[in-house]
Amino acid sequence: MVAALNEGELHIFTHPNYRPVVQQQFGAIDAAFERAAQRPLGQHIVNQKLDML
Repeated sequence: MVAALNEGELHIFTHPNYRPVVQQQFGAIDAAFERAAQRPLGQHIVNQKLDML
């Protein structure tokens, strides 16, 4: 963990064995984004630029 701090890592993981669980959760979140983009309101805003990016 100290090495990650010294290297300026934005995210520091104390339990890397949780990676499969996190990958599964992010997969579900990404799929929800895709479904939202296909709905009428989502189609209207999906290409809007985000000022924070």
